[in-house]
Amino acid sequence: YSLSYSQYYGDKKDNYSNTISYGKRFPFMSFNISYQKSSNFEDRTFVNINVPINNSSSFSTQYQHYKTSSLTTNYSNYHNDLFRYSIGATADKDSKDKNISGNINATTAYSQIS
Repeated sequence: YSLSYSQYYGDKKDNYSNTISYGKRFPFMSFNISYQKSSNFEDRTFVNINVPINNSSSFSTQYQHYKTSSLTTNYSNYHNDLFRYSIGATADKDSKDKNISGNINATTAYSQIS
């Protein structure tokens, strides 16, 4: 497991940021939670879960709470050095926004397509 704490002070005495994080890796998944308190914005909480499916693909989910709550889910596949892709979805609680995204990256001997 890993546990970390970081503290940052800006150029002004009342400008600060504190972050505490905990992470744990299991044979079938990894988990991370972070809490951040700052003088410049509201408190933030992040929870990340990553599940490797095999050597070339993984499924991940991130929950974020900052003013509102959002949930992001992503599937990534690294086929080889020449081809990889990902697809993801995000939902925001307060705004009711829902987004779907995708990415394909292919490399040939002469060019790269994204």
